[in-house]
Amino acid sequence: MKNTPFSTSASSRRQFLKTSSLLAGSAFVLPRFSIGQPGQSANSKLNIAFIGVGPGQGRGNLTQMANENIVAFCDVDPAQIAITKEKFPHARTFSDYREMFDKMGNEIDAVGIATPDNTHFVAAMAAADLGKHLFVQKPLVHNIYELRTLCEKTRQNKLVTQMGNQGRAFDGMRHIKEWFDADVLGEVREVIAWTNRPNQGYGFRSGERTKLPDAQPIPKGMDWDKWIGPAPMTGFSEDLHPGYWRGWWDYGC
Repeated sequence: MKNTPFSTSASSRRQFLKTSSLLAGSAFVLPRFSIGQPGQSANSKLNIAFIGVGPGQGRGNLTQMANENIVAFCDVDPAQIAITKEKFPHARTFSDYREMFDKMGNEIDAVGIATPDNTHFVAAMAAADLGKHLFVQKPLVHNIYELRTLCEKTRQNKLVTQMGNQGRAFDGMRHIKEWFDADVLGEVREVIAWTNRPNQGYGFRSGERTKLPDAQPIPKGMDWDKWIGPAPMTGFSEDLHPGYWRGWWDYGC
């Protein structure tokens, strides 16, 4: 997804404002535009809602937006809500983003999404349908159909969008691109890339697996059905939540 310019007269919402902030493991760029509405300061803060505030990018992304007005956040796990509420005591909390939109849709300018990958698309489409500007963690969606559908919706509604991908957002990558465009580097004959990150956290909590982990009791108050979303149902396991779901195609990419 890319940023799409739009005129101030075409939108009744406050438009995306300032700065770029380096997030924990990601960079979230919030371009600020002039405010086209009478009586509003060009420095007005964004009203931001966030979906998915677990450990890692979710809570990390939200914390780096603390200079804006965090009006609400939601998570299907009350334990994650409780931790995040300590940082944002005045924000309203929900276990279902649909309820959040129903009750607070008119109070929200932009939505951040850092749920497991299997629910990126449905949450982002719900926000885009309401005309909310979007930040969505990588990978954006699960397949090409979802990608084209979401991009078309954001174009129709003239939304400012960004996917959180630290590999393309940090200054080093931008500098290399600028040097290449300015012909500072000359002819590039070879590019070497590598990674040494461990499997843990991206695959499995303990050892390799060839089948989904055995089901465990669902933690009190957690809405496991909503966590599963459009993916095939399986039982709760600490080897899936929080954080270890990425090694499975149904939940991660």
